[in-house]
Amino acid sequence: MKNSRWQYWRVYSVAIVLALTASTSGPGPALADPNHEADTANWIALPLSSIDGFFPTAWSCSGAAPSPQSVLQFHRNWHCANPDHTGANWGNRFFGFHKQFLLGYDRYLTSVGEPHIQTWVAAPGALIPPAHSGRPNDAPCTTCQALPSSFKLPAAGGTLDSFASVSAIGDAIVGWHNTNHGRIAAAGGTGSCSGSSADMNCPSWSPRDPIFYRYHHIFDDVQDAWRTHQATDIAIVFDRSGSMSLPTSGGGTRLDAAKSAAGLFADLLEDGSSHRLGLVTFSTTASSPATMPLTTVASAPAALTTALSGVTANGNTSIGDGLQKAQTLVTGGSNPRKALLLLTDGMENTAPTIATAQGGLGDTHVCSVGFGTPGGLDGPKLRDLSERQGGIYISTPNSLELKKFFVFCFADIFDTFVGEDPIQTLPGATLASAPTIHTAYEDHKLVFVLSWTNPLPVGALRLAITTPSGAPVTLTDPAVESTLGPTWHIVRVKTPFYGEGNGRWEARAVRPHRGYVNGFSSNAFEDFSQGASLIRHQVDRLCAKGCKRVLYYEDEMAHDTFEDHNSIYATALYGDAGRRIVGAITRPRTAGEFAEALKTGRFDLLVYSSQFTEKDQPYDDILSRVLCSRTKPLSIISDNRETQGAQAILRCAGALRGEAKNFTDMQGKELFTSGEAKLKEQNHVKVFSYEVRPISPNSLVQATSDQGTGAILTQGASGKDEEFFITALTRGAGRVKPFTYRSQYYTFESLHPTFHIPEMYWPDGGYDTIEASVDVTRPAQSTGRLLAKIGLKEGSKINGDSATPRQTALARLEHAGTLLKTETKRFPLFDDGTNGDGTANDRYWEVNVPEDFAAYDGPYQLHAYFRLCKGSVCVDREAEQTVTVETKLSDKTTFTVEPQQPIRGRNITRVRFTPTDQAGSPMGPGLIDSLLITVQGDVRIAAKRDVDGRGTYEVIASWSSLKGTPVLSIQQVGRPADARRIKLRE
Repeated sequence: MKNSRWQYWRVYSVAIVLALTASTSGPGPALADPNHEADTANWIALPLSSIDGFFPTAWSCSGAAPSPQSVLQFHRNWHCANPDHTGANWGNRFFGFHKQFLLGYDRYLTSVGEPHIQTWVAAPGALIPPAHSGRPNDAPCTTCQALPSSFKLPAAGGTLDSFASVSAIGDAIVGWHNTNHGRIAAAGGTGSCSGSSADMNCPSWSPRDPIFYRYHHIFDDVQDAWRTHQATDIAIVFDRSGSMSLPTSGGGTRLDAAKSAAGLFADLLEDGSSHRLGLVTFSTTASSPATMPLTTVASAPAALTTALSGVTANGNTSIGDGLQKAQTLVTGGSNPRKALLLLTDGMENTAPTIATAQGGLGDTHVCSVGFGTPGGLDGPKLRDLSERQGGIYISTPNSLELKKFFVFCFADIFDTFVGEDPIQTLPGATLASAPTIHTAYEDHKLVFVLSWTNPLPVGALRLAITTPSGAPVTLTDPAVESTLGPTWHIVRVKTPFYGEGNGRWEARAVRPHRGYVNGFSSNAFEDFSQGASLIRHQVDRLCAKGCKRVLYYEDEMAHDTFEDHNSIYATALYGDAGRRIVGAITRPRTAGEFAEALKTGRFDLLVYSSQFTEKDQPYDDILSRVLCSRTKPLSIISDNRETQGAQAILRCAGALRGEAKNFTDMQGKELFTSGEAKLKEQNHVKVFSYEVRPISPNSLVQATSDQGTGAILTQGASGKDEEFFITALTRGAGRVKPFTYRSQYYTFESLHPTFHIPEMYWPDGGYDTIEASVDVTRPAQSTGRLLAKIGLKEGSKINGDSATPRQTALARLEHAGTLLKTETKRFPLFDDGTNGDGTANDRYWEVNVPEDFAAYDGPYQLHAYFRLCKGSVCVDREAEQTVTVETKLSDKTTFTVEPQQPIRGRNITRVRFTPTDQAGSPMGPGLIDSLLITVQGDVRIAAKRDVDGRGTYEVIASWSSLKGTPVLSIQQVGRPADARRIKLRE
């Protein structure tokens, strides 16, 4: 592979000329060749030697070897040399050859500004979109065969995970592949292998049919899906260049934020799995040996913390060396699958480069995260790297989002799906957040991830999860795994969980709770189970780490067993005792016994409710002293007496009695599944509900009555406002993956967010309804305009990292907060493909975002939200992607041509220009190398440079008249039709 990210465009010069004679391509949603018919014809005519990464192989077909060998002949020759099921590892070679073919074709489409190919799934009656050789558009493939269930994942009713290797899958799937080649041919064309009527039935000619590429895309999907279920050796490829010492807007340095995100990733690896994790750090060179060797999941978090503790930021940036050393590390591992998680905050400035390393990555999966400012990251290179290796690229300058994106990489590598995960703020005086809801449907396991920005004491923020029935998930339960880190909490729940699985699970971020004062008596609920559930939630909030010793007293307990005693407190406590949230329960029978228990025992949790008596009791003074002490236990208190002793007990519990009595309704969506509770009058109880009011800022009213008064009061530990996110991860049907519609985006061209549900995740019968939308977050100003305004000075070193002038300026702007302004708009996503019955359904959801929305250069985050409904059950899925929009060179850019003094008999011309888009926004300084400058005639480029550090460029060319009119052509990647031709002589 070539070393420059722009170099490979030059190998398509022949293709570009052919494409320009066949069609024109302009900005916006209109496509020059929507079905790729002309594109395919131009592509197959290319000589193989002109395509980067393609090499002619020894001729194995009949007849003389062609010279040069074309793309079409390359395909034919492979099949001649590799008959089905021959030779060792044949299935793997089958997949690898077609993957190479598709990558080359997609790169060609990028070079002419066309969108990438999407998967077409063969099935009975499936419509074939492109016309070819007499076949009309959308001709039905009447006899095509659907993908067998053996090539789907278990969540979609398949057994794909049971194959031992990719090669075994290839050996098994080739029969289906061959059959559908013939069935597609039968949908139009003669089926012959000669002349202009040849079609998909013949290896000599099948790549000339545009459906060939869309059809073969599914074989990529199949092998990628299989790999996600395999034991994996993973390496985190970690940038420690000097720029990682820069501060972040949230406090600390980029290095601090990256270490935290890596620690979260290590804790996400499930205990008991056979995955292994390693670490390679890089700056000018990469660590060798690895900073952390491949380590078992059980030992990885501690080992990674130790390894990262010695990492400091210094030196230049060689991303390629990091990738090469990481590939060496994972290749030496014993697990069948390899994966890399690449984190970098800048642009490579030291060899080896990404392009150099990429050729040696093989089938290794790569997920890349860029941590930095727009224009200061190698976004196009990183996205190209990730997508070629089956992964995704995402970027952010925000340290909390960095952790969120590491979770996205975990989901990308390990076949888990992302549910709801908005970034929210928990106010300092609030003890629990609003719920994040995940609707489960046949999920095998649920993983909830809570993360926040700055380190807190362990337990200062944690997850509280409730099942679809409203029952709390106890963190100490044997079916639950709970992992607390300095800025995260991860909870895994095996399903079914006490018989529960499908339905709405709720997850909240909660601060430590110290106690509750309930303004209702034990038997006040019309729905007894609702009251018991509420107490269970209170016990769960207080006893997150378990309460081994519980003291529980209710007055006038006349019955021998709690089964006979109709109490919501008893039901909750003894039910939770079976789930290990509470241990030994001491239950005094009389007021005197309760007083003695208070004197002699120490308890983790005190539960007290008085509703029948109206008089002073012998325990009043000691109970109030216990509740007022500095070492008081966690407590749940309810006392409806109007005595002085009761007032003292409530006061020490943090509450005052209010004026309102005996209300019949309580509202509190956090506390009740229905959001409302009905209270009933009790003839034998004078006060069955009463108002409670807080007496300190750490006491919060959490439910209100129908009279607007407080019904439940909570005491807890307040804190500062905390930004956080909660992500739900699961394995199940309906995985949503981002799809890169175009490789290059420019200002005032339509963005085209596209998301895909691969066939391997599509359940039998599909879904009844699908609602999909995408939030597009764009920069709120032009980076190029900002840099043109402040100008660039000479580059500098940031802790030894040689930064370009543009990177240095961007770092200053980021530190000042200038580049963090963004705005978000939601757009609907549409599935406008077709299937056999004519309904819209091609598994791709997409939308043309209006051209004026992409008005500024920089990263655009695409966050998709899907709601997939089958029957009465709906599940939520999410996916995220970052695309980079660059300033479009428009016809408003003027070129000044200035003749200079000839040198050694050659004419010299200086061409000056300030690239701007149609709105007049400048490209800004430091990007002249992103422009493709080619020549016509006897022209040599002597120099190209920034003129003033504000976005004006100049090209110095020497020329003669020996080969016709001397011309410079200036264009941008993927937009050959928009090239600007500058004549150096009229």
